[in-house]
Amino acid sequence: MRLKASVYTLGCRVNQYDSLRVMRALLERGFEIVPFGEPADLVIVNSCTVTAEAERKTRKAVRQARRSSPGALVVLMGCSGEAREQGLLDSPLPEADLVVGLKGRERILEIVERSLGLPSLGPVGSLPREELKRAYSTALLARARLPLKIQEGCDFQCSYCIVRLLRGEPRSVPIEEAVEEAHRLVEEGAREIVPTGTCLSLYGRDIAGRALLPELLDRLAEVPGITIRLSSLLPADVTDELLAVIKSHWPKICPHFHLPLQSGDDEILERMRRPYRRADYEGAVDRIRAALPDAAITTDIMVGFPGETERNFRNTLSLVREAGFSRLHIFPFSPRPGTTASTLKDDVPGWEKHRRFKELKSLGEELASHFRRRFIGRRVLALAEERLPDGRLAGTTAHYLRVVFDAEPDLGEERHYLVEVEGEDGEALTGRGEPSMPP
Repeated sequence: MRLKASVYTLGCRVNQYDSLRVMRALLERGFEIVPFGEPADLVIVNSCTVTAEAERKTRKAVRQARRSSPGALVVLMGCSGEAREQGLLDSPLPEADLVVGLKGRERILEIVERSLGLPSLGPVGSLPREELKRAYSTALLARARLPLKIQEGCDFQCSYCIVRLLRGEPRSVPIEEAVEEAHRLVEEGAREIVPTGTCLSLYGRDIAGRALLPELLDRLAEVPGITIRLSSLLPADVTDELLAVIKSHWPKICPHFHLPLQSGDDEILERMRRPYRRADYEGAVDRIRAALPDAAITTDIMVGFPGETERNFRNTLSLVREAGFSRLHIFPFSPRPGTTASTLKDDVPGWEKHRRFKELKSLGEELASHFRRRFIGRRVLALAEERLPDGRLAGTTAHYLRVVFDAEPDLGEERHYLVEVEGEDGEALTGRGEPSMPP
């Protein structure tokens, strides 16, 4: 009888990619992947500790793993595991049998086999694509959109960030290896690939002494059957060269830019040690709008950083409105162990952080609806990701908007649709679609 395993992933796309690699290895060693929460012999929680809330969710997931599988080997891996190995976190987590930090990821199957008393079998050959796709779906990852890790590590000095302490120095995946992995992801069911890393700004600098992201995108655009969506960038990354590559490969490369802002106030950005100021950010937005007027720009914003006054916060609000973001991810400051910001007085009360969160959220919803409505009456490219109980398809447009639409036939191998957008229902566009050949 095959041993059963589940993999639960929290946090960023780098974690998602690491989980895919673990699932591949488990399947190749004969494990059956089951949904998280079902009884299993092995449960791996790939953790996040970027904020206090992420750490809370990690602890909750480990406890749930133990409750649902009392006799299982429960393994904590990822950033929370690395923080514990480094001594940055010392809170007990007795439900976890093993803690494997980031440095132990490559040996996790060897560690698991030894702990379960299994022989070290090694890979047993290539797997049927359908089994891999089922496994990815089981792990709650979008089967049609998969991350491609091209970089890891960061040497920026952001004062609030624990991730740079955990992920180490920047390391880039050579272009040829990244392209080869992209082809493999397509074989495993990907119809959209998201090149990702701890800090894409640093991609290529350790192996070529310069930014290689535009060159990599040019090569990935040659991979058939997919669209490509970028993950987080910094303002300095938004160069004429990058924009020219994206524009030349439309609709292959999605016109979507995720530019973390954190704050729109120079005093706070300096205290955060972010590698840009407000004018730099505004310049990046202007360059995007000039090259791709309908591009989606999404962002991350922190509220309540130590010393943030109402004036500082108002400066953030004004930049958010000026930039016209299509989506905001907002989170309150929480001190992370080992960071410079953890030594600062957390002087913004919780109720005030909540008020600022709500005000930003309201503005974000207004801007998001305004951005969505510009596509009503237009034809958009969308990636279908699920069929709803009412028979309609739901997915994501090239501009990172949720869309729900009527279409036939049922989901098959190809997932791209051209959708005639007819309206807006809540936070989703609605319309009618027809299958489209991948770009």
